Amino acid sequence: MNTILRFHDVTLGYERHPAVHHLSGALRAGSLTAVVGPNGAGKSTLLKGMVGLLRPLAGSIRGEGLGRGDIAYLPQQAEIDRTFPISVFDTVQLGHWHKVGPFGAIDGALVEQALAALDAQDSLYGQGVLGEERAASRIDALCALGRRAEARAAAARFLADHPHSLLAPRVAAACEGVSSP
Repeated sequence: MNTILRFHDVTLGYERHPAVHHLSGALRAGSLTAVVGPNGAGKSTLLKGMVGLLRPLAGSIRGEGLGRGDIAYLPQQAEIDRTFPISVFDTVQLGHWHKVGPFGAIDGALVEQALAALDAQDSLYGQGVLGEERAASRIDALCALGRRAEARAAAARFLADHPHSLLAPRVAAACEGVSSP
């Protein structure tokens, strides 16, 4: 197997306070690697260094044959601002950031990919408020794609299943002001 990530005497930390000390080694393509340790051991710090969110205090981390964005990183929940007003669908679409950049547009194909991701999650975790938000976001996305009839049918199904949802007004107004293709 080929080496895809190489660590050479890397030290990572925050404000000159090391959390990971003098790590050397390599990760190989197709390998399964577990990073384990107690709280505060530097696991998240190491992952941030691997994806380029944190520069090494010393040493180096080299991706061999990896491009920017080839390694995905999902931060711990404590690092996500839960007060920021963003829908589940928009959060899913943020996964396309590395493809479109700060000023690029998310086209219909990327919206379809996000819808497929939501559908896959709904089949596993379709219950509760998060399931309602996914359903409402899906309806919004269908409207954005101009799939008005499908969006209206999904809205009707949502309202039948969740008549008292806080999202019901948003869903009831689905596709307002959106012209059919």
